[in-house]
Amino acid sequence: MNTPKTSFFCILIHGFEGWMRSLGYAPSTVYGSVRFTEEFLAFLEKQQVESLDGIGQGHIESYDLYLTQRPNLKNKGALSISSITSNLNGVRRFGRYLRETGKYSLEVNVSLPKAQRKPERMILGLSEIRSLYRATDESALGIRDRAMLGIYYGCGLRRSEGVALELQDVDLHRSMLFVRCGKGYSERYIPFSEAIKRDFIAWLTVRGQILLNPTEKAFLIGVTGKPLKGPSVMERLKSLVTQSGLDPATGLHTLRHSIATHLLKGGMTLENVSRFLGHRSLESTQIYTHLVNESPGEL
Repeated sequence: MNTPKTSFFCILIHGFEGWMRSLGYAPSTVYGSVRFTEEFLAFLEKQQVESLDGIGQGHIESYDLYLTQRPNLKNKGALSISSITSNLNGVRRFGRYLRETGKYSLEVNVSLPKAQRKPERMILGLSEIRSLYRATDESALGIRDRAMLGIYYGCGLRRSEGVALELQDVDLHRSMLFVRCGKGYSERYIPFSEAIKRDFIAWLTVRGQILLNPTEKAFLIGVTGKPLKGPSVMERLKSLVTQSGLDPATGLHTLRHSIATHLLKGGMTLENVSRFLGHRSLESTQIYTHLVNESPGEL
């Protein structure tokens, strides 16, 4: 892998690395972005560009072409589409670093290969969330379904986190959830609203009606009295989605995306939303800032 020789470029690389670490980027993202940016700057040196002022859009496009033609250093053949995309995303982060630190306005305007474009995240509006709640009834399972919506929308939990919740993890006195089985074995506390608290209390009041084992620790249980598993949670949500007339593609992660967007729209800081979701770096949360900015009307 080529590295830049120009001292100014080397200083920029060190500053870029420190900037990413200060923002909480994952170590793997920091490492990859630095490597990709080093290659980009080394490429510019070969084009006799040794200062930021000399970089133009033509250089960006030439670098994109260079990546499509560069041989894979580990395997035979050319770089994969995913490798090219990762490389360009690293350079994009470098461009953002330069803009936000006032060093230079570098925009990396090249299109990613279509195969690598991520599908748009589906976001429900508040009226659509309310329609899901209205689809529940006053049976024990209907009350359970409202508690389920509180977990996956109100608290933004991942599917595995929600089904892993135990009774001891729901602190009604402090209105807090303890997520002990987060992604990457991380743990976090999540506050919940008074409305969600009422739904949790209502569920715990009727939970015993379908409970077979009095020592069962799972917070969510099914009609058999056993812990509710991921597929069953998805099935219950699909039923509510159908009754509400919402897009059939609506899933548990849609609820998570929706609450993240609504919290940002309501003024919560990116850092707090990141902690709420259990993200390991701000990069994972930043997509929601784009969704807020690009979504007109009611959210």
